Amino acid sequence: MMKEGTISGKIAKDVFEEMYRTGELPKKIVRDKGWVQILDEGEIEKAVEKAMESNPKQWRITGRQGKALRLFRRRSDEADQRKANPKLVNDLLGKKLRG
Repeated sequence: MMKEGTISGKIAKDVFEEMYRTGELPKKIVRDKGWVQILDEGEIEKAVEKAMESNPKQWRITGRQGKALRLFRRRSDEADQRKANPKLVNDLLGKKLRG
């Protein structure tokens, strides 16, 4: 499912734990829990923007892009319940940080 892009590595860990706990099949767990990875850039961008708006002071910090990137990554994870494609989130955050 990770190779297909259906779930991310973070979600895969949760799926594995749920498989162990319940004995259910991975596809059923993902479908039932709604853990399908978000690949829509527009939807991901909304989560990124929400993270930026909720932390305006951090956004203005210059010279600490790595720290800001990690902070906004965590905030966007919270906004989309960790379902967004991590690479797309990082790419969008990087573009916004670079201006």
